[in-house]
Amino acid sequence: MAFLGKGLFPAVSELINYFSVLLYDILTYGSRIVIASAHNITLLEVPQYGDPRKEARLVCHYESARGDPPLHSVKWYRENNEIFRFTPGQVPSTRTFNTTSGSVTPGACNMQSCAVRVALPPRYNTRVAYTCEVSAEGPRFAVVKQTKNLTVAGECLVP
Repeated sequence: MAFLGKGLFPAVSELINYFSVLLYDILTYGSRIVIASAHNITLLEVPQYGDPRKEARLVCHYESARGDPPLHSVKWYRENNEIFRFTPGQVPSTRTFNTTSGSVTPGACNMQSCAVRVALPPRYNTRVAYTCEVSAEGPRFAVVKQTKNLTVAGECLVP
């Protein structure tokens, strides 16, 4: 259940953030409430299993609805650590972050998808969570994210 254990606080935090932004919009714009949403993640490609001797390819596909603010950024996280960022309005538009858990190779990122290659930990039977976070431009910077797990698989020896 999402509301038990550690899952409770992020859910409550997101609700508080949502309602505080909504209250701000009501106070700022009066009865004319402006609803802005984030881009929708349509497909998150994270392999279920990976070979520690090879890089894994991760792809996040997203789209915006008519009237949504422009894309602000796409971020990739390994567990809770940001490992890559694509910000189309900046030069350079991509940035990788140093981590002790493996390297990141930028792939192709555009206004519909963002791909990266990641080195996997050398430990077999390790589960790693990868998250794609897509945010829209301000003033609200609405965010949507999705997470999938990858298991580093051991060698299968066939006699």
